[in-house]
This record gives sequence, structure tokens and C-alpha cells, in this order.
Amino acid sequence: MPRTRKKSYRQIQNARRKKLQLETPEHKALRLEKNRTRAAVRRASESECQREIRLAKDRARQNTIRASRRSTEKTVYNRLKFLENNSTFSELTIKQNLVYERLKAQREAAALRQAERRRQETP
Repeated sequence: MPRTRKKSYRQIQNARRKKLQLETPEHKALRLEKNRTRAAVRRASESECQREIRLAKDRARQNTIRASRRSTEKTVYNRLKFLENNSTFSELTIKQNLVYERLKAQREAAALRQAERRRQETP
């Protein structure tokens, strides 16, 4: 058997991406089902100790995500304190800009809810 050149990581990933793009919905469903059953079998065979470790890792990952989100929000709040209302947000990074948009939407939704509540309370 002739030796072939080792493919680069990018080549392998591109081939995998192309293969996934070309797959049919039935094949995709089958692949996902196979993955689910494989995960279920792995979970069924794990011991109580392994289960605790897996759940703890999941919790830790979620906490890390939440903490990073909170720190980004704090950064955005601090930046906005120093910026004037009419200035552009070029000082913010893309991620911080997205967080700012989300915070603004949350604030507007909260204000709308508050206004609705006040409107219902007044006779």
C-alpha cells in the first residue's frame, strides 16, 4: 500500500464540513440519533462517582460562562459611565457592543413592563 501525505488539520476540517453540507436530512437524523444513543450508553455505564464528576463539570462550565458574561457586563457599564450619551461606542469591543445592545433591550423591556404595571394600577 503506498504511503499518502498526511492531511493538514484544515484539509480534514474542510472535508468534514463539505461532507456535512452534502448529507441528507435522513442521514443527519440517523447520525444524531447514533450520537444520542452512544451518549446514553456511556451515561448508563458510568458509576455514581463518575456521574457526580460529570455533573460538577457541567455546573462549573455554566458558572464560568455566567461569570464571564457578568464581567463583560460590568466592563460595559463602567465604560458607559465615562462615555457621554452622544459619543459613538467605538471604544467598545464587538463583544461588549453586543452585550450593550442586549442590556439596552433588557432595560427597555423592563421599562415597558413597569409602565404597563403602573397603567394597570391607576384607576
